[in-house]
Amino acid sequence: MTFNEFKRINFCHCNWCLWVSNYTGEKLGIAKTRCRNGGYPDFRNCSKCICPTGYTGDLCQKIIPSDPECGNTSFIANRNGTSLIYNNNMTCHIFLKVAKKKKIEITILYVNAPVKKKYCTEDFAYQFKYMKDKGTTDLLLCGHHQKHMKLRSESNSVLVFYKGVELHSLKNIKNEWTFPINYFVQTPVDETNIKVAMEVLKNHTYVTFNKINRVPENESGIIFIELPYCELRVGKIDGNHSQEISLSKDCQKDPYIILHELGHALGLVHEHARNDRDKYISIDYGQLDKIGENNFVMINHKTYLSLETKYDYASLMHYEPYTFGSWLYRLFGWPVIKSKINDQYNRMMGQRKKMTFNDYKRINLCYCNYCGWVIEGFNFGRFTKNFSCENSGYLDFDNCSKCICPTGYTGDLCQKIIPSDSKCGNTSFVANRKGTSLIYNKNMTCHIFINATERKKIKITILYVNAPVRQKYCTEDIAYQFKYMRDKGTTGLLLCGHHQKHMKLTSESNSVLVFYKGVRLHINNDMIFTDDHMNSKREIKKNMSNEWTFPINYSIESGVNKENIKVAMEILENNTCVTFQKREEISANESGIIFKEGPYCESLVGKKDGNHSQEITLTKECQSDPYIILHELGHALGLVHEHARKERKKYISIDKSQLNKAGLDNFQIITQDSYFIDFNTDYDYASLMHYGPYTFGSWWYWLWGWKVMTSKLNEQYDRMMGQRKKMTFNDLKRINLNYCNWCDWVVNGTGFQHQNRTTWCENDGYPDFNNCSRCLCPTGYTGDLCEEIIKSDDNCKNTTFLAKENATTLIYNNKMTCYIKVEVELEWRIEIKILYVNAPYRDKVCTEDIAYQFKYREDRGATGLLLCGHHQKHMTLKSETNTSLIIYKGIELHINSDIVFTDYHNKFKKDIKRDPFDVWLFPIRYYIQSSEMEKRLNIAISILNNNTCVTFKKESQTFNDTQGLIFKENSYCASYIGNAYRNYPQEIFLSKDCYEDTYTILHELGHALGLVHEHARKDRDKFITIYYHRMTEGGNNDFYIRNDSYYYNYSTIYDYAAVMHYDPYSFTKAWYKFFGYPVIEPKLNEQYKYMMGQRKKMTFNEFKRINLALCNWCYWVSNFTGELYPDNKTPCKNGGYPDFRNCSKCICPTGYTGKFCRKIIPSDPECGNTSFVANRKGTSLIYNNNMTCHIFINATERKKIEITILYVNAPVKKKYCTEDFAYQFKYMRDKGTTGLLLCGHHQKHMKLTSESNSVLVFYKGVELHINNNMIFTENHINFKREIRKNTSNEWILPINYSVQSPVDKTNIEVAIEILKNNTCVTFQKREEISANESGIIFVKSPYCESLVGKKDGNHSQEISLSKECQQDPYIILHELGHALGLVHEHARNDRDKYISIDYSQLNKIGENNFAMISHRTFLSYDTEYDYASLMHYEPYTFGSWWYRLFGWPLLNWCNWVQNGTNYRHPNRNISCENSGYPDFRNCSRCLCPTGYTGDLCDNVIQSDSVCGNTTFIAKENVTTLIYNNKMNCYITIEAPQSRTIEITILYVNAPYRDKICTEDIAYQFKYRKDRGATGLLLCGHHQKHMKLNSETNTSLIVSAEYGKLYRNILLMEEIKIVRKHWIINKNLPSGFIVVNSDVVFTDYYIDFKRDIRKNRSNLWILPIKYYVQSSEMEKKLNIAISILNNNTCITFKKEFQTFNDTQGLIFEEDSYCTSNIGKVFINKPQIITLSKECYEDTYLILHELGHALGLVHEHARKDRDKFIKIHYNRLNEMGKNNFYIRNFSYYYNYSTTYDYAALMHYTAYSFATAWYNFFGYPVMEPKLNEQYIHMMGQRKKMTFNEFKRINLALCNWCGWVSNYTGEIFSDNTTLCKNGGYADFRNCSKCICPTGYTGDLCQKIIPSDSKCGNTSFVANRKGTSLIYNNNMTCHIFINATEGKKIEIIILYVNAPVKKRFCTEDIAYQFKYMRDKGTTGLLLCGHHQKHMKLRSESNSVLAFYKGVELHSLLVFYFKEID
Repeated sequence: MTFNEFKRINFCHCNWCLWVSNYTGEKLGIAKTRCRNGGYPDFRNCSKCICPTGYTGDLCQKIIPSDPECGNTSFIANRNGTSLIYNNNMTCHIFLKVAKKKKIEITILYVNAPVKKKYCTEDFAYQFKYMKDKGTTDLLLCGHHQKHMKLRSESNSVLVFYKGVELHSLKNIKNEWTFPINYFVQTPVDETNIKVAMEVLKNHTYVTFNKINRVPENESGIIFIELPYCELRVGKIDGNHSQEISLSKDCQKDPYIILHELGHALGLVHEHARNDRDKYISIDYGQLDKIGENNFVMINHKTYLSLETKYDYASLMHYEPYTFGSWLYRLFGWPVIKSKINDQYNRMMGQRKKMTFNDYKRINLCYCNYCGWVIEGFNFGRFTKNFSCENSGYLDFDNCSKCICPTGYTGDLCQKIIPSDSKCGNTSFVANRKGTSLIYNKNMTCHIFINATERKKIKITILYVNAPVRQKYCTEDIAYQFKYMRDKGTTGLLLCGHHQKHMKLTSESNSVLVFYKGVRLHINNDMIFTDDHMNSKREIKKNMSNEWTFPINYSIESGVNKENIKVAMEILENNTCVTFQKREEISANESGIIFKEGPYCESLVGKKDGNHSQEITLTKECQSDPYIILHELGHALGLVHEHARKERKKYISIDKSQLNKAGLDNFQIITQDSYFIDFNTDYDYASLMHYGPYTFGSWWYWLWGWKVMTSKLNEQYDRMMGQRKKMTFNDLKRINLNYCNWCDWVVNGTGFQHQNRTTWCENDGYPDFNNCSRCLCPTGYTGDLCEEIIKSDDNCKNTTFLAKENATTLIYNNKMTCYIKVEVELEWRIEIKILYVNAPYRDKVCTEDIAYQFKYREDRGATGLLLCGHHQKHMTLKSETNTSLIIYKGIELHINSDIVFTDYHNKFKKDIKRDPFDVWLFPIRYYIQSSEMEKRLNIAISILNNNTCVTFKKESQTFNDTQGLIFKENSYCASYIGNAYRNYPQEIFLSKDCYEDTYTILHELGHALGLVHEHARKDRDKFITIYYHRMTEGGNNDFYIRNDSYYYNYSTIYDYAAVMHYDPYSFTKAWYKFFGYPVIEPKLNEQYKYMMGQRKKMTFNEFKRINLALCNWCYWVSNFTGELYPDNKTPCKNGGYPDFRNCSKCICPTGYTGKFCRKIIPSDPECGNTSFVANRKGTSLIYNNNMTCHIFINATERKKIEITILYVNAPVKKKYCTEDFAYQFKYMRDKGTTGLLLCGHHQKHMKLTSESNSVLVFYKGVELHINNNMIFTENHINFKREIRKNTSNEWILPINYSVQSPVDKTNIEVAIEILKNNTCVTFQKREEISANESGIIFVKSPYCESLVGKKDGNHSQEISLSKECQQDPYIILHELGHALGLVHEHARNDRDKYISIDYSQLNKIGENNFAMISHRTFLSYDTEYDYASLMHYEPYTFGSWWYRLFGWPLLNWCNWVQNGTNYRHPNRNISCENSGYPDFRNCSRCLCPTGYTGDLCDNVIQSDSVCGNTTFIAKENVTTLIYNNKMNCYITIEAPQSRTIEITILYVNAPYRDKICTEDIAYQFKYRKDRGATGLLLCGHHQKHMKLNSETNTSLIVSAEYGKLYRNILLMEEIKIVRKHWIINKNLPSGFIVVNSDVVFTDYYIDFKRDIRKNRSNLWILPIKYYVQSSEMEKKLNIAISILNNNTCITFKKEFQTFNDTQGLIFEEDSYCTSNIGKVFINKPQIITLSKECYEDTYLILHELGHALGLVHEHARKDRDKFIKIHYNRLNEMGKNNFYIRNFSYYYNYSTTYDYAALMHYTAYSFATAWYNFFGYPVMEPKLNEQYIHMMGQRKKMTFNEFKRINLALCNWCGWVSNYTGEIFSDNTTLCKNGGYADFRNCSKCICPTGYTGDLCQKIIPSDSKCGNTSFVANRKGTSLIYNNNMTCHIFINATEGKKIEIIILYVNAPVKKRFCTEDIAYQFKYMRDKGTTGLLLCGHHQKHMKLRSESNSVLAFYKGVELHSLLVFYFKEID
């Protein structure tokens, strides 16, 4: 929490020193303590001040001393300017001053500060306090910055904080390691690989290690510890001190990563940080991520020696090319580091396989220079003997007469080349002018030495390379190497893989050494080639002199799964002559196959030469599939990849530009070797040896679904490639003719026909090796000579046809297998045109077992064209011979993802299938295969039993003699449509996901009862648009319109909310889905999109279709056409239909009731009148309270109703908008259809035009979570600012709190401790807090939220904490800040001066989070905007996602319709109204649509009494209706007959759940003619006007209560806010609503937040009682409380049981983190809810406690717009509520400036939509300096100003500020300076900000002695300062009174930890007037200049040099 946040809390709750007015928050002049620099009187001692960071002294008049190393840190700014550099490990508080009324301009030139995670926080950042309010966290800088930044102080002083941390060093001759180096391994680090790494060093260097069993204290040594990252300092730390090596779990697994870290410890730095690196590599700085910038700083220090070694790309200390690249660069595979010499060097960088020669050389010469090879501490050598090592060798430290030689060299002086293998021949050559060509290609190792004339160079052109490739790095152990540089110790150019592109090299000296290593290569993904196969691959390898002899011996190593190996071998033994024999072990000198496990799958091609065993390596994935093993065995038998055949160019095209690196080698054509024979077999796309079309494609191609390989013959062949289901006929044929040519079919060793051939096989068969008189035949052929076609099923009839000139059309469509032969005269060919195909489809590969096949090519053995799935596009094939064979397999098809069709369903689907000949008999028998399915299946059956006439009977065992259903578990979900078989059962397949969801089971049962997909209706094109080009392959099968006469819709309209409807994104390609482009889009209204695909309920019309199809007992419709009978006796209205249980009544749609569905379901009484008559003028309605209203709107007969929806704020649940919580507009003619459902927040107007003259609208007012972390009650919505102070309702200290189980109390206690330590606010833990006593109850919730300030009266209030929130005490502290009155910093009414907000990119939730707070109860207490405020959002919060990365009728019991039709039944004896229909259980009653009731659905459901009148007559004049309380209203609007009603929906705020808007929560407008159709449902928030035109003269609007969604009083009252009722009715009961992620607001805070809330009539009583619900929370909560205890006057008292009779806090676990802001209840506790994440983090708890003490979010201060810009367009939906500025009088800032580092500040990205967050566009951006962005949202500390606010609010015991205004008294006796304030413990002293000390904070904290002078006077000329060692300096710069100081930061190298820049590591510049505000913090590396202008005549700069390479350089001067 920032200083200003504590300050606001203290002023609000502890204004005991009367520093500020308790009513206005303004500073009072009566305070005796004159705190300076943003300090404020200490509530513990009013004579002293609490000082901001950097300040100290009783009055905060002093700067905290800097480290001595800082030197002078106090400067007077002048006109000339001064430059300062700070760069060592030291902490400096640099104070800059100028004359009064002058300002200081600071230009930050260079920054290299620490970076931690994503926030820049005070604990490690460099900070510039240049604002007037020194209590405000000023600009924090983290990481690396080279861009100049300008700051202009608001006062005449600036305080800069430099925190230099440890960086890098190498060789320091005064501070070297002594051997052995002691080391200790801390549990739980695994030391196995540490020992391996040390052994490697021991074997190559003189370095030795000694393990000790204790932590080395006061002695040098290394401690290995486990952390989530890997890091250490470079070189030995100064003096006798141990140093740590941090290893993550991943690092511990690799000895070479550990060796990399040990290299650093020994002094090695990153190779790419050498000062000569720019000659070798280029670095794309623009694409480095934030942390990465620090890792590429060039090292130029004199202690860094290269020891005559050259740049080595393969060094173990080199980063890989993509390290620290932005996500976009990594996504596209663009490197950050690129070689300037040769792009092949890129593949050498980053290897972690070995230390290179030069790595070892540098270590040895640094530590073991026993032979005097180099001069100590210098790069240049001296030679002590008469000889020198050649070829970059160096003297051996064990024997100074010999040299240690680089790779390839040997001899005492490294003068010789290591001998090559004898097979290499001559390897020594002299280069000449003509040139020499060399070829090396055998299995051998050659060292080729090329020499030229002295002083000449050698030019090498590399023509062709085929070398091994393993993984992504090219390393010396496998690569070919060219050592052409002068330094032969440097790793030469390494070449791996396949290269045809010529490469030119020019040597640096007159010699070159080339290494050739001929090994078994992984050329392909799964093959190893020996030397004589390299360039010669084709179909099968046959070597007459080296064949397999059978049986082939094989063994399986331990750990390899042998089951599938046996399966694969059995397939080969059954289909070929190949046999196998298992052995326990095979020696190296006998032929055989050894199966072993490895990281990849690979095999040699063919048999290895001679008697040698060979391996087949299998991964675990490969071992699990017998056909992948068979693929590898195929290689071992000689088969190569099909796509590598030499004639492949006729069949496939390959997009080589999109192959990844490993893929290029896998597509080389095999053209040369005579060993590779095809045996006259054609190219086979379905070969088991073929790759899939996407194999080795770049990720980009894969993401978009683009193929690397495509067929040239027909695109359908693409779906055959890559199958792993069978070996094809030709695969087996090649093996058999290669190894089993016992019938002399071909000449051995060739593919030529044998002259003694005796058996003449036809149709490309070949002799059976078991019986040479018979042939083995391809698929489709039979007979001894394969001369016959396999016999077809009898149903196929004639299957032999003679093709003629005139076309012949053939149709095959039943369940049968047909082999169709088409012939033509010999010299002719056949043209086949395929018109329509509906075949099975499984997975993504089309295989012979399910496909239709066309054999039209010459080679009948090659797999023909296979067709799977649905095809309407015509395809033309031309035969290569005069015959063609077509194979048709009619089987049960899975056409859709969840439907099985029998023969006569294939092409015909619509709404419901009713076949009079295939009827279900009730009860339907069913059997369940697995007991796991039963639970949900029983519920699904129960739903059907309760809503339809369908009954079921469970069988205890399976059956096959009658019709019924068998439920089976499978990997997919599928069902037939309707009753498929008359006399035997049909299957429903359910996967685990399906049978665990009731409504997915109901979806499948719907299919079985005849329902088809809603989006397949024949009228669907009027309602939806389908984008076929966005579909995945195979998806188009699910979207064909069904038009068969068996399918009826029974006059029901298209229902977007049908359970049979697909989600809009079903079958969407990955990329389209990623960008949010759906396959299905609604045409009527875009909101319908959120209704599609819900699986929460079956709609009314779906039940209606089932009942009219299967239970038409009231003869309501025709059984033959499905049409309604016009003379029905039961006149059901509004989409109702006769009740099959009583045909005199109707079953009514949602919203309708009555016997004939004529009535609207009554609304809640609170709804008032809900029946309206539409007129020409129009009527406006507002519904906004917790109530359910069914609003019926009627128009004149034949007229329509236009509805404009203006504003919606409805519940949102997950992704679907469903009826249970949405607002609904039933404006279609069919009222049974689900109306438009609206969920969430909508401001965009929507127009609806009813299809009839009536509309029914459903409003369901429930409690809403408007913002992510705040709860607002009715009159707070628009008033948030800094802190809320209500003098009539303040917290009484201690604040009682309790923690509900299972909330972890640990971090709550930490947060409370922080508040206690920094403010006067105290807490008392209670076991329980009753509802009638004030206090905070921490509860678990899925989100984090808190009221802002104290809830009115004696009422407890909750802080809700999610698990994430519970883990962070500062998130909790953020919530407590809200509870104490603090609002978001970015919601201050002055925020626009400081931040800009891109509202256009706010996500939906985010919009609410950036409203500016301007209410009088929100006081900033004169604190300025603080970017680092704990109450500040991060810049990306709530940004849009773009901104955050870049049925079949059967029986008709009620005779409602004619069976099998839509027609009205002639004997209809009941007339259901409002689209109701007869209840099949009672045909005298109707089943009514939503909103209607009564026997005939003729009544509207009664509204709640609060609804008031709900029946209206629509007139020409507009009628406006407002519904806004928690009530259920059914509003009926009627118009004269023949007129319709126009409804304009102006404003909606309805519940929103998921992304689908459903009836259970939505407001519903039934304006369509069919009342059974769900009306328009509105969920969420809508301000955009929507127009609806009724299709009839009536409309029904339904609003159902949704308070049940949440819990307790929170849910019952919050809705009164949501409906914006305060605009209309100010007399609502007080309540609250969850508006922000972690803040709960009571009724009058919604629009009033500022800095800290102080209610004089409702103060916390100290100690604040608190109770922690769960012991898990206590640990961190105690720390938080301790922090508050130590920094504030707030004390807490823990209760061991909950309480509810007194004020206090109850900490409860929930899934979110919430807290009230300030004390809410007088005599009952309030709840702080903490999630696990919250209670595990002290500062999240402290954040919540901050809320409870009155702190609100920093970014909600009324002055925030001076400090931050909020991009509202980047906010997500929830976020917008979190940024309203609060201006209520209860909220004071106590003269503290905005603090970017406040604990109550959101991160810059908080609430950012996903895309904005993804691409790094923040929601909040600082206006003062871009570096403030890294300070915002930190959860590492409460800032000085936050403690100050708490203390002045709650502990103003020194009378420092006015308890009424929050203003500081001008006549304070304690004149605290520099933002300090009177200490509540001793009013004569001040509490000082960071950097200041002294009784009045008048002094600067002393710097380290190394800093030197740290006090400077700025002048006009300017002064430059450099700080760069390990020291802490507080640099004070002063200017003439009235003048300002300009600071230009030139260069920064500061620590970086994670994402936030915090005070503990950063360099800081306090240049604002309020020195209590966190200054500008700088972390990481910065070269860009930054300008700062002080707000006063002084600046305090902090330099914290932690490592030797810490650096701060800045310049300052005095300005006007």
